[in-house]
Amino acid sequence: ITDRDREVKQRVVILLDDSASMHFSDRQLTDDEKKDISEALGLAAFPKDGMTRSEMVRQLLHKGGENAFLKKVQEKFHVDIFRFGNGIRRKEHLDDEEALSASEKMFRSVTDLSKALELVVKNVPAEEITSILIFTDGRHNGDAGVESIARRLGGYGITVSSVVVGGSIKPFDISISSVDARESVFLGDKIRFSVTASATGANGKKGRIVFKNEKGEQLDAQDFTIEGNEWAKEFRFVDLPKEQGVYQYSFDIKPVPGELFDDNNSREMDVAVSDDRTNVLLVDGRPRWEYRYLRNLFYGRDKSVHLQDWIVHPDSVFGIEAKLREPASASRPFGDSEAGEWPVQDNDWRQFDVIIIGDVEEEVFTAEAVQQLKYNVEERGTLLVFIAGSEYLPMTYKNPTLRDLMPIEYTPDGQSHRVAPENDFVFQLTAAGRGHPVMSQSSSSAENEEIWQNIPDFHWRLPIQGVKAGADVLAYAKPRGDDGKVSQQAAQAESIAASIEDDPEAALKRLEEMRSEQARNALVVSQMKGKGRVLMLTTDNMWRLRSKDGDQLHHRFWGQVMRWGAGEKLRTGNHYVRIGTDQLRYGAGEPIKAFARFLDDKHNGLDGLEPKLVVIPPDATTGRAYYAQKRPDSNGFYECEIPGCAKPGEYRIRLECPEAKKQLDRRMPALLETSFVVVTTKRPAEEVDITSTRNQVERVAASTGGKVLKPTDYVKLSADLGGGSKTLSDRVEYQLWSMPPLFLLVILLLTVEWVLRKRANLS
Repeated sequence: ITDRDREVKQRVVILLDDSASMHFSDRQLTDDEKKDISEALGLAAFPKDGMTRSEMVRQLLHKGGENAFLKKVQEKFHVDIFRFGNGIRRKEHLDDEEALSASEKMFRSVTDLSKALELVVKNVPAEEITSILIFTDGRHNGDAGVESIARRLGGYGITVSSVVVGGSIKPFDISISSVDARESVFLGDKIRFSVTASATGANGKKGRIVFKNEKGEQLDAQDFTIEGNEWAKEFRFVDLPKEQGVYQYSFDIKPVPGELFDDNNSREMDVAVSDDRTNVLLVDGRPRWEYRYLRNLFYGRDKSVHLQDWIVHPDSVFGIEAKLREPASASRPFGDSEAGEWPVQDNDWRQFDVIIIGDVEEEVFTAEAVQQLKYNVEERGTLLVFIAGSEYLPMTYKNPTLRDLMPIEYTPDGQSHRVAPENDFVFQLTAAGRGHPVMSQSSSSAENEEIWQNIPDFHWRLPIQGVKAGADVLAYAKPRGDDGKVSQQAAQAESIAASIEDDPEAALKRLEEMRSEQARNALVVSQMKGKGRVLMLTTDNMWRLRSKDGDQLHHRFWGQVMRWGAGEKLRTGNHYVRIGTDQLRYGAGEPIKAFARFLDDKHNGLDGLEPKLVVIPPDATTGRAYYAQKRPDSNGFYECEIPGCAKPGEYRIRLECPEAKKQLDRRMPALLETSFVVVTTKRPAEEVDITSTRNQVERVAASTGGKVLKPTDYVKLSADLGGGSKTLSDRVEYQLWSMPPLFLLVILLLTVEWVLRKRANLS
């Protein structure tokens, strides 16, 4: 084993903020800001009509002609230039102005700095980047914070500096800054809206928020008075739809003369109302914490779940006879969840989309129950979740069918396993887990890993021997106190990847050792079983996700589990045929995933169909057809991807499938349609607060050793950003037989020793 040095060429990445806040004529500068940008650009005075921030950046980049900073950097480094908003796009020519299409409006609708930095290291090898220079007004309104990706870049040794342009004076403006509601609710539930109005420079002004439906009918209104120059207030509205379908609502504040923007005073929100509930069977031995929080989640909070829960050994009170409970069945009324035994009929079993098994004795499983579990998972695509326990599951299980359903390797010992291998541990995501929907707690991969690592106080897990072939370890236990930083994990993987070309045998050996360790310490394991999926949790502490953050992380985790295993909820149709899309609202140009599901009387999927999904644009009667393909090994689930639509508005999707009509006859609806909405912005973040700020970019600079510069600081920069290349060291393991001279020398020495021992009569 030795260290090997290798040289890599360094690159500089330029990120240009191209969001909407960079494209209005900015007159909100202080005198010092006007003086600074004018001096940097060589202007006698700042223009009276203002200047867009995008134009400020363009002139800064060209300042100095052939001696411009960018020109000098390009002579020494390879330079990658991207513009960013809602993602990143490579910028080939600095002076080109993008046509303002619906897709471009969507791109400009968000300034997502964290996403931009993550995409940079996906598009450019991190080991080659020496520094990143951002030109921006400092706004960041993406879903994830900047701290996690900044720490990761700092771990890579990449400095991130920013040049901040734009005015910091808050304008006179009133806006609806956010509207929050669930995208889909179950028929009979109320739709609850949380609406935030905000204002700057409007102290004492009065206003009214008007809540309307898609027919323009006023449903509610609330008055307000603005108090202070920076004001925000949350308002709540409710509606109760009578039928399923897609409902469009609007919220409006009448514009006040003199506002900087008047198009941020209105917001629209679409909500789908569906009757497609997920049927869940939850079985556990005793009401342990894991069971209690799961039941509360599915029974109390999530109305889209029809729960049946069975406690095999319920708590009892002396002198009070326990009431008899019915067998589990999804046909029981919603809200009547307590069951007393396994489902009885085939049809009762087949209605369940998700079955969760906790710490119950193997004897609880009848022969019928074991076969039903196997059939429904492998043939009907039911999601089966095992939650390990310290008493029974899985260490007392010897039934070959139940063991075959589990994705882990273990040896039954019939012993209690209340003592964990360590006092406490943290979650560490594997390479498979980082991109897996079950483990997604944030749109930022860096932030997602930190969320899992920072979940406190996991104290128990079950040690196992490994996982089965074909199973994926999504997360494993890392003892608290070990240095499990993301940067070190990433560096280890990168080192292995870098050594594959020169020494593939050693790299693959190291990779196998790393995977074996993860398998032995696995916490979350997934596997495909026939048409279904199985998830195994080797800890019963997932309820700890509620620590500090309430039930947000816990609810999101189980919601992701059910979407991954049971499939997408399809908004429209009946028991036999349903259609839907993965979202309700799409940005212009964003691809649409559409689905159809076909079941017979026995809940088995229909194969061999060629369903067409006809997409009908707004104000049209005909559309383009897309053929859906059956999802491999699924239970009658078909899917297709529809190219992004450029024109905003509501699109209809109509199902056409003669073969399904032939097989199902009157059970298939005569006309089955659903809809989705295309918008140019999903939220008006770029038109709510347009003041330039240094707060976010200063956090990034502090974590990476970079700087935050004024325009005059930038034009004084030299191109000295480090050397043109750097040396990286990789740990390399050489096999003896891969080095013939050394191998022959060792053989020669061993032979000489053997001859000398023989002559001396030594054994």
